[in-house]
Amino acid sequence: MIGCAPAEPATELIDLSAVQVEDHPALEPSRIDKLVRAAVAGDLAAPDRLLAELYPAVLRYCRGRLSRHASAIGSADDVAQEVCLAVVAALRSYTITGRSFRAFVYVIAANKVADAFRASGRNRTDPVAGLPDYPDDLRDGPEQRLLAGEFAERLGGLLQLLTPRQRNPPTRGDTRPPTCPHPKTRPKDQQAEA
Repeated sequence: MIGCAPAEPATELIDLSAVQVEDHPALEPSRIDKLVRAAVAGDLAAPDRLLAELYPAVLRYCRGRLSRHASAIGSADDVAQEVCLAVVAALRSYTITGRSFRAFVYVIAANKVADAFRASGRNRTDPVAGLPDYPDDLRDGPEQRLLAGEFAERLGGLLQLLTPRQRNPPTRGDTRPPTCPHPKTRPKDQQAEA
């Protein structure tokens, strides 16, 4: 819940060995640290400037993790936006401890990427090229299932009236009419005529 403040302040107790933070020349640590301090102090413009600085690196991170799975999971842009929303929500109760804020952001990004993969695992939709002629809920309603069951029972009863030969229609390989004997079973003098 992004709109609610957490019960305890967000702190940077992060296992930095698990996060690979790449050095980005565009992201000067001193500039980001200044923006974080200003945002925590209550400057209303600081979160916007901070996100403007962090967004390219977060987007690059998300695209790197989700690039091969973008169609199944959703766009990396959407995940990067969720990361930025979570960063803004965490700024409200963030405590400056002297550790890298970028590492904190990358941990949030890693969690959001993992959430996206989990969400794609739960997604059971099957996209199709065209729309069906009628909605599935009308076709598969209780009345339709009852009618289909009754039809299957009547059809089964009618099949029992047929002889065994009539119940087993010719297969695809049988192209000759059923009254025509096979060429190898005809007498040799009739085989020459055919």
